[in-house]
This record gives sequence, C-alpha cells and structure tokens, in this order.
Amino acid sequence: MSERLNELLPDLQGFDDEAFRELLSRASLIAELTQHRGWPVFCDYMVATTASMQTRLIEGYPRTMEEYRELVGQIKGIRSVLQAPDRLIETIQNMHEQVEAASQNGDDEVGS
Repeated sequence: MSERLNELLPDLQGFDDEAFRELLSRASLIAELTQHRGWPVFCDYMVATTASMQTRLIEGYPRTMEEYRELVGQIKGIRSVLQAPDRLIETIQNMHEQVEAASQNGDDEVGS
C-alpha cells in the first residue's frame, strides 16, 4: 500500500493547487504511519474490536435504537480509519491520471 503511494508522490509534486499540496503532505504522513512497526498491531487490534462489536450486534446487545446506532457508528468509524490509506492512494492515483491526461492534452492545470 505505502509503496504505491511513495511511487506516485514524486510525480505529483509540481501540481500547483494548495489543497492538492496539503493532500500530498497528509499522504506522506499517512505513508510514514503505515510503515511504522506498530501499524499492523493497531490494525489487528481494531479488526478484533470490530469483530467483537459485530458479534454484539448480531446477538442483539443493543436494547434501544440509540444503542444500535452508536454501535454501528463505531464500527463504521473504525472501518473508515482502517481504509483511509487505501482511499488516499486511490484519490492520488486518480489525480495522477488527471495530471497525465492534462499534460498529454497540453492543459496547464487539472480541472481547467
């Protein structure tokens, strides 16, 4: 995952949009985070936590709709965090393709 991100980042460094530069900065930090030796431990822990929550849902633990919504929201949040690096890589890949297409078409900026 982070290897692909590291391959894409240098090609996009010259992009002139402030929001995109901010995205690249965050992408670099997230790539660093996913390469840390603790990242797989964190992911394993969160997957186990999610599985436990899902079991509680299936077994009917939530007694009210509010408890159900809270538990489902927690599960969705954990999944979102675990999928963030992949979503970020996909976003950057899409932007990379737009930059390449724009450069082939002679455009100065993506989205112009």
